[in-house]
Amino acid sequence: MLGYRLKSWKKLDAMCKVKSVDQFLKIVFEKIFEANKKKDDDPFNLFWFRGESCYYNETSLVPSAYRDLVVKNNAAIKEKKYSVTGKDHTFSYVEQNIRADFDRRALPYILSKNIESTAWNRYFLMQHYNVNTRLLDWTEDAIKALFFAVKIEAVKENTEDTKDADAKVWILQPFELNHFTFNKLSDYKFQNYLIPPLSNDNDKPQNLLYEDKTIRLIELTRRYLIMDSEEVKSKDYYPLAIYPPFLDERMAAQKACFTIFGNKCDGLREVIKLQNSLSPKIIDSIVIDGKSKKKIRSQLRLIGIDDSSIYPDLDGLGNALKSKYKGEYKNIEISDEKW
Repeated sequence: MLGYRLKSWKKLDAMCKVKSVDQFLKIVFEKIFEANKKKDDDPFNLFWFRGESCYYNETSLVPSAYRDLVVKNNAAIKEKKYSVTGKDHTFSYVEQNIRADFDRRALPYILSKNIESTAWNRYFLMQHYNVNTRLLDWTEDAIKALFFAVKIEAVKENTEDTKDADAKVWILQPFELNHFTFNKLSDYKFQNYLIPPLSNDNDKPQNLLYEDKTIRLIELTRRYLIMDSEEVKSKDYYPLAIYPPFLDERMAAQKACFTIFGNKCDGLREVIKLQNSLSPKIIDSIVIDGKSKKKIRSQLRLIGIDDSSIYPDLDGLGNALKSKYKGEYKNIEISDEKW
């Protein structure tokens, strides 16, 4: 629920804040070891990571399509209710219009890249190219998540109130999240821990549950993509962890994975509130010391992690060079306004 607010990062205990890459990795390994210990050292247990700068403070762990709603409505968004974006327009109505517009205009790009034009692929591309969606980015690479956490956001980088603000890397156990979500949708107590397969475009709507109360996984992912069923409005569809196909070099380089949100705008933050009674934790976090972000960026660059490795294209190369040589022109001595 939106009435639940995360503590301000500025109030977190300074002793817990990470100040270097090696300290970050040490804490990551400790948290993974502790989580695996509670699962009998399961070698197949998964951990996903998400880096967030301080600019996400009010909308931390909220996908882009829901951030304005969270900020605007705050505690007014109730459980089991679609949020209103206009006088007569539901969220679902607005999203359908955006998707239809994207599908029409992105088709030449999709064809030129030999990408299969499926509804899921188009939705992943929307997220990947900054269209607001219900998807939240994660990565299987902890170091890349750290890069995103300390990466400078050019528009706001020089503001005094955010320059040294803390960042955060979230740690998600996707199997645990899906197990939690499955059990919220059915009275059947699931024993399996899995990431469901994605639906196909020609899949027809069905009942969500089989006669034995287990979930039709293809129908589940179809509903999360389309959100078109009346039943969606009467059940709590918490975030679901899913794997996308790697549609381009960026997604592969970033080891991209997603959580897709259903009708719970603040779903992951509510999971944090509820998980106090759960074991092991579904979501954990590591706080990055704001005053150490510049040093950590330098350490990451030394081990080959910069924009060009995260974004393997000319945009990434350009941003990497810009960051590497930032401030060099200011150090040039000019005599008589000449070189």
